[in-house]
Amino acid sequence: MRLRRAYISTLIVLALLSIASNLLMSIQVQATRSTATLVNIAGRQRMLAVRIASDAQIAATTHDPRSTDDLRQSLQLFESNHQRLANPASGLYTSGYEPDVQSFYTRTLDPLVVGFTATAQRVLTTPLADLRPGRPDVTFLAEQSRGPLLSALDHAVMLDTHRSDTVIARVQALSWMRVSLVLGLLATLGVFVFRPLERRNRVLLADLTQERNAVQAQAHQLAQLAQEANLGRQDAVVLAELTRNLGEAKQLSDITGTIHALLSPLLGSTWLALLRLDETAQPSLLSLHGPSPANVWPLLERQASLNTETLLHTASRGPDYGTDIRTTGLLPLGVGALAVVPLPDKPARGPVLLLAARTADAPQLWTASQRRLLEAAARATCDAWERVTLLDELRRSADYSQALLQVSALSDTPRSPEDVAHEAAIIVTQVTDLDWAGLVVLRRGTGRVLTAYQHPDLPSTTLARLTRDFTDEEGLIWEVAQRGQPQFVDDYSQQLHARPELVAAGIHAATWVPLGTFEDTHYLLIATRLNHQPWAAANRELLAAAARTVSLALTRASHLHALEAAALLDPLTSLPNRRAFQRDLDALLSQAERHRQAFAVVMIDMDGLKTVNDRDGHEAGDVLLRAFAESLRVHFRAEDQVYRLGGDEYALLLPQTAVQAQDEIGRRVQRAVVHTQQQGFPHAAASGGVAFAPYDGWHAQTLVSVADDRMYQEKAQHRTARGISS
Repeated sequence: MRLRRAYISTLIVLALLSIASNLLMSIQVQATRSTATLVNIAGRQRMLAVRIASDAQIAATTHDPRSTDDLRQSLQLFESNHQRLANPASGLYTSGYEPDVQSFYTRTLDPLVVGFTATAQRVLTTPLADLRPGRPDVTFLAEQSRGPLLSALDHAVMLDTHRSDTVIARVQALSWMRVSLVLGLLATLGVFVFRPLERRNRVLLADLTQERNAVQAQAHQLAQLAQEANLGRQDAVVLAELTRNLGEAKQLSDITGTIHALLSPLLGSTWLALLRLDETAQPSLLSLHGPSPANVWPLLERQASLNTETLLHTASRGPDYGTDIRTTGLLPLGVGALAVVPLPDKPARGPVLLLAARTADAPQLWTASQRRLLEAAARATCDAWERVTLLDELRRSADYSQALLQVSALSDTPRSPEDVAHEAAIIVTQVTDLDWAGLVVLRRGTGRVLTAYQHPDLPSTTLARLTRDFTDEEGLIWEVAQRGQPQFVDDYSQQLHARPELVAAGIHAATWVPLGTFEDTHYLLIATRLNHQPWAAANRELLAAAARTVSLALTRASHLHALEAAALLDPLTSLPNRRAFQRDLDALLSQAERHRQAFAVVMIDMDGLKTVNDRDGHEAGDVLLRAFAESLRVHFRAEDQVYRLGGDEYALLLPQTAVQAQDEIGRRVQRAVVHTQQQGFPHAAASGGVAFAPYDGWHAQTLVSVADDRMYQEKAQHRTARGISS
């Protein structure tokens, strides 16, 4: 009774300790979760500060309204997060609001954030047309995002991280305290309960020893059962060894091979086979082990050796150890006895039978021990098969996860869209059991196919049919490209637009996955299988992930292309700007020097702009600038390029133009001036200067300087002429 009270008391204390520790642990876990959220928000503030500065810079550069929308969203989230971080009652400081955190947010971080957000608000309220990259507010945001504000936010993250570490250390200390108390109580239980029990057991053992002599008197009666017991032990050892070895099997053939190696000496069997019955009760051979005639495998494969009704009966009723060999096709192959044992039923797998065969000169009857071994082997095969199947599914899932990570990582690489699409196709094919996969590039009614993967055994004729270019805009590929939705086909031959040559080549399963569009070019991933394996959900998910990754790359390339184009255009006249002029001049110089071709550089200064601005306003001046730009485009050749360098300065690059064309160039400029005057600017005029390569030099700066000098000479002549006329 005393031992029972001590035992029950100890258990009650353990239960109370567990309840109390779990309550404390729950509180600390909640504090840890809140602290983790705090660290996450503080870290996000750092990214938002950089994003706000970047959005302001983009808005000042591109004047795109979408950039101001992005700036507004980032600023709202930044201010909301700061209010939560600075508010002790926000729910983020469940473990206490430390004085150092309060002091830092109040005295240091809050003034910086207020100044930063106020500057960002001013940028938002500034008209887009007035925003410039060098504007003080934009510059201030950039400096703060790289300097004081960034350092302060980093310090805030450090303080919050220190709080998180403190909470975690507190949780660990409580855990160790609980472990120590439990160990102490267990030691108490051992000293005051189990030790007295041990003493009592020793007394009982002494009493049992007195009865040992009586038990020995019965040993003679048990001697007759010794042989059967030894046989049972041998079977148990074999089954234990079988279970241990099956735990190391990696595939189905390893399972049946292990069973044959361990059990054939005890069974006296020649070979073991595994058969599966399909929906029509027709058997298919899964594995065969043991020394057997060469034609046993094809005989079982042809399903001509066994009676279907017998197999169905065995699968539904239980093992059959008396199969009449004369009713099978195995008698001519020297088989004298056959045992058929069904594996435990698994609906997803269908009926599966284990076959054990003996030669004609071996005993024809199966003993009870051998039957038990076969039935135990069938159960062990079923369990091991399930384990192998599960491991295979886990490996496949791991491969799919790794492939998804690799495909997702491609979106962060600075590659061209076509390279990203090609690399994504290669990654996908490694885990989706394909015979061929390729990248389809559709552009202006033509299609080009690039092979990403091909099975080593794929016939060359099939590869040639899969990769030939095509121009017909009808068919599955064009339909998928227009719809933008992937299509998975398990039986290609049944498709309306199936290509006969691919059906003849043995293509069964196929898929077309749109990857995106860039500069009027459609990209698709196409994959095929020569077998009848359908497209699993994991296959579709991985292919969809590849499509999303390539689509991101295409979107990024499109944005970069648009930014690059905007950086090279004059927003007022839509002419290429000074940067584009310098780039094109360098390229034209390189080409002309390589092919020894002449070209001309024309510098033009439009006269009369200031008068129009002063008299009619800057809007009228802008109209004049656009009108003169359009007149220059109209009166020069299609291959000539017109630029606006800024203000009233224009330039032209005239490829394949020699010195003899100087007068014609002047006439064209004058016709452009007259055309501008006819549009409501009667006082418009222009002065121009021309430099020719190679006549005036082979250097860009030299040509521009010569053309400028000649332009100013003509401008001076115009002033002199106006002075004389007045």
